[in-house]
Amino acid sequence: MIVTFALLGALGWAAPARVIRAGVRDMRSSDFRLQARACGSCGFRLLLRQLAPNLKPVLLAQFWTSIPLFILSEANLGLLGLGVSDPLPSWGNLLRDLGTGSGLQSRHRRLPGADAGGSWLLQVAAATRIRATRLEYP
Repeated sequence: MIVTFALLGALGWAAPARVIRAGVRDMRSSDFRLQARACGSCGFRLLLRQLAPNLKPVLLAQFWTSIPLFILSEANLGLLGLGVSDPLPSWGNLLRDLGTGSGLQSRHRRLPGADAGGSWLLQVAAATRIRATRLEYP
């Protein structure tokens, strides 16, 4: 389990880092930064007092965008059998068990609850996007 999440974190940091770097690069020549430098602010104080509050919306947007991405990635890995091991619950294990028909399918027809795992996964991913939108535009 730790290896799966460590790999997702190690491989998923590059895109948000590029967006955050672009935001910092845009603020590099801003007037408030030049005024803070003229007043004698050092680099660390400038980062904490000037750049961090202005980067907060970018950081929150990247965080809330990456949550559904990591959930869907873990579900795909678990569905392929490469994710979290079987006794631990995960989205991929749930979908794999529903797909193999472990007690939910009869021989001739599918029961209505057999597709519930996919709809739950879609609802969680959509809920995080809605939450991000509500935080961004209150």
